[in-house]
Amino acid sequence: MILGLALESVTAILLAAGQSTRMGKLKSLLTWGEYTLIEYQVNSLLNSKIDQVIVVLGHRNQELTNYIDKFPINIVVNEDYTLGKSTSIKKGMNSVSNNESDFLFLSVDQPRKPELIDSLIDFHFQNKSLISYPIYNNRGGHPIIFNRAFKTEIENINECTFGLKNIITNNSEKVKRLELYNNQCLIDLNIYEDYKRVRDEYFKY
Repeated sequence: MILGLALESVTAILLAAGQSTRMGKLKSLLTWGEYTLIEYQVNSLLNSKIDQVIVVLGHRNQELTNYIDKFPINIVVNEDYTLGKSTSIKKGMNSVSNNESDFLFLSVDQPRKPELIDSLIDFHFQNKSLISYPIYNNRGGHPIIFNRAFKTEIENINECTFGLKNIITNNSEKVKRLELYNNQCLIDLNIYEDYKRVRDEYFKY
């Protein structure tokens, strides 16, 4: 392994364990372009500069596995997904195989194109950032990249302290923000109306 590559390695942890209660339909299986949403997200990450993709499943995990086990990814199941997103984050962290990797976090209901992911990765390493995320009109978006120095802190998050948000708040002086010129980084498909509104516009960016 070339040392330079290891020092600029990013592992993506895609969170897809939830029950999609507010959506009323399982978000992962919503149609997104030519794919289901989870297939789109996995494919997008694989076509970016990400080195390893870990997908954390929970609710209806066997069904979702059938859609994505064709991809060169690591699929892990969080049996405790009902206890909150932090349990899925920690489950994903336990599967990271590269000790020299930084970590990118993204949820399945936040569709992102490979170009956005690559722009954030480039920005993260060019600025020697410890925490990086995109913004649009001064609003913070996703995905978020953490330097590997935060590994232990991430492994110890919990719902009571608001998970990753607490790390960002406590290290605000270490955060670097990539300003974008469209709102893709803000897309978050919480309810079906959000999905219908964004779906057709997304591919016009």
